[in-house]
Amino acid sequence: GPVERSVLRERKGFVRLALRHGVPVVPVYCFGEAQLYRQSQFLFGLRAWVQRSFGVAVVLPYGPCGLPFVHFPEKLSLVVGAPVEMLRIAEPSKDDVDKHHARYIVELEQMFARHKDAAGYG
Repeated sequence: GPVERSVLRERKGFVRLALRHGVPVVPVYCFGEAQLYRQSQFLFGLRAWVQRSFGVAVVLPYGPCGLPFVHFPEKLSLVVGAPVEMLRIAEPSKDDVDKHHARYIVELEQMFARHKDAAGYG
């Protein structure tokens, strides 16, 4: 079946900004997004090296008949969770960011679990 993957475990800058400004972070997930395109293997080794070395992903997505910018027909299901409130901390420490990022991840995972069956990912 379809596979869904989140890459937020090490991406914490959005939580740092939310803490600096004391604004909530709203968990949002789009089921089916990963199935819209396939990823070309052309120059995969070089592209992987660029990503590891510079932190920039060089993607080569394609859709039906190998066409770029044309996606496969897939059902999308967008779910929006309750805002995760953030304290206002002018200069959040790494521990502050880690703690509040973990709260966000828990909410996102719970939201995913609540909606995966209805979205066809059970």
